[in-house]
Amino acid sequence: MAIDPGVNGGIAWTDESGKTYCVSMPDGDFGIVEKISSICSNYSERKLFLEKPPLFTNKHIPGYSVGKMMHNYGLCLGSAVAFGMTVKIVTPQAWQKTHDVGKKGERTTTEWKNVLKDKACDLYPDCPVTLKTSDALLILHAGINGKI
Repeated sequence: MAIDPGVNGGIAWTDESGKTYCVSMPDGDFGIVEKISSICSNYSERKLFLEKPPLFTNKHIPGYSVGKMMHNYGLCLGSAVAFGMTVKIVTPQAWQKTHDVGKKGERTTTEWKNVLKDKACDLYPDCPVTLKTSDALLILHAGINGKI
């Protein structure tokens, strides 16, 4: 499983047959815990690649976004530990460099997000990729291929 805990983040996972699924970050604390629980209950191998949120705000990341990411991050991490998952914390830079997409600073935020979505669509053509789920899918891909 991989989680982008952002305000517009998502969750991606692969089942034991290799089929990949993704959903937007569920609404509310209970929704997040319930989704992680339901995924965990179906699999014996439980590993989570969890994106580490930024520690500072800037002109592109307002304080409320960092606050929500940190809240979701803590909720996801706590849920994963409670459900007996092995957790690997991953920085955005670590998983992004495993995909041949260039660097974030080379594009506007909108262009960058679309590049990541396009890459996720290429890797998972049978998955309903959205801007919300693309990062989680790319984190998952990097994780299951041993690149992070």
